[in-house]
This record gives sequence, structure tokens and C-alpha cells, in this order.
Amino acid sequence: MPETIIAIDPSINFTGWCISQNGKKIRSGVIKTEKYKTDAEKLSMIGFHLKEIISDNALQPHNDLQPPITVAIIEIPEAFTYRRSAGRYGKQLNVDSLFKLSRAVGVILYICWKEEFKCIEVGATKWKGGMNKAVAMMVTGVKDNNEADAILLSEYYFRMKKLEKFMGK
Repeated sequence: MPETIIAIDPSINFTGWCISQNGKKIRSGVIKTEKYKTDAEKLSMIGFHLKEIISDNALQPHNDLQPPITVAIIEIPEAFTYRRSAGRYGKQLNVDSLFKLSRAVGVILYICWKEEFKCIEVGATKWKGGMNKAVAMMVTGVKDNNEADAILLSEYYFRMKKLEKFMGK
């Protein structure tokens, strides 16, 4: 039976998302909030636009072959990756960045919980290992690394489902 999910690569400024069904991308994009001044405005816009994306999908005709979203897989921050990571333009990431990202994840989890999605949280090192942004964009054929990560995260979910089925889980 087909399964429709939303995969989300959170960020306070650029949140990648991908709606896919059985590993096939239906739609994807990026929620851009960098033009807003305060974190509260940015978080509010993440929530607003995520609800809009989910609502747009809910307005599509659903049936056994095209079911609604039931699962959200969300990349969560891993503290140890921040100690050795650089962000956009090579700026060293810090605790403040981790707090901001955690707030964005909180907003996303809340929206998905309200939609009654099964929420799966997965750390970046678990699902993508050391794959860098350029490779992610090349593999997916999109020009935004956040969107590319969301697409690859959705593919990871369906690969794990196949593996679980193969293993008899």
C-alpha cells in the first residue's frame, strides 16, 4: 500500500522539505525566513508555511493510490556535529546556532504532532553520514542544499522501510 510522508531538514533561515510517496518525490522546496529580523518571526513563519504546505497536500484528492501524509521524518541536531561544523560562508557554528535550530525543530514537531503524523527524529550522521552539501545537490539535481537534504532524508526513510521488511521487522 502506498505511503506518503514529509521529510524536513530544519533551519532557522532555510528549512528544506519533501513530500514523497513510496520513495518517489511528489513536491519539495525550501521555507525561507532569512528576511525576518527576529527569531520569533522566523519560527512563526516556519510554522505558518509548513501548515500551508501540509494543507496544500491535504487539498489534493486522496485515495488508496494517493494517500495523505501520515509520517514526518525530521532531521534533529546532534551537539557533537556542531563542535566541528561550519555553517554558511564557513562561519563556525556555536551553541547559539544549536539553540536556534532546536527551536525550529520544536515548531516543526508541534505542527506535525497537531496533524497527527507519526514523527520520526533522526540525526544527520545517522542518515547521511559525511555527505557534503555539494554531493547532496548533485545527487538530487536541485540547487538548494536544504531541499536536497530533505529529498535524501525521504529516500532514507523508504530505504529503511525496505530493509525492515527484508529483515522481517
